Amino acid sequence: MEELLRICEALPKMKTLSSEPEIIAMANALHLADGDPVANIVDFCRNKLAKWIAECGPVRTAWDLEKIVCQKLNLVIEHVWSDDDLDKLIKTYVEDGDIVFAHLK
Repeated sequence: MEELLRICEALPKMKTLSSEPEIIAMANALHLADGDPVANIVDFCRNKLAKWIAECGPVRTAWDLEKIVCQKLNLVIEHVWSDDDLDKLIKTYVEDGDIVFAHLK
């Protein structure tokens, strides 16, 4: 047991997610400066989702939640299950003028 403790002490200390600069910056950008940044970001997101659900109606499935989030954030989630799906998606977006999609493959 003493050997295991000695080895563990010799290992570099792992940083928690709350001490990561990107997480701290995100919390600051959301004006969530006090307390644990991870907990604050999660609470922020939960509150935002609760507000959206109250506005848009009940959520019965994950798809219902996805639709609300996409609507509120002006997002499109594309589900790609095969190379053929990806080819079709690339073609669709390139034809719509989003030429950056031509570089996905």
